Amino acid sequence: MYVCGCRAVTDREVHEAVQAGARSAAEVAERCGAGSRCGNCVDLVLAVVEASTPLSERVVALPVLARTA
Repeated sequence: MYVCGCRAVTDREVHEAVQAGARSAAEVAERCGAGSRCGNCVDLVLAVVEASTPLSERVVALPVLARTA
């Protein structure tokens, strides 16, 4: 399945980028080009990154709450 139409990158290529160490959309873009042109596919790229990353290696970003004075 194509993940990035602009660069003709498949989910398999994104998966291979993750297996080679990519853990973010920017790292995937560096390795295979997905998400580096128009950006419309970044959500799909991130979904493939998440699905391809072993649970033990996933980074969880917690929301930062704004402080009120």
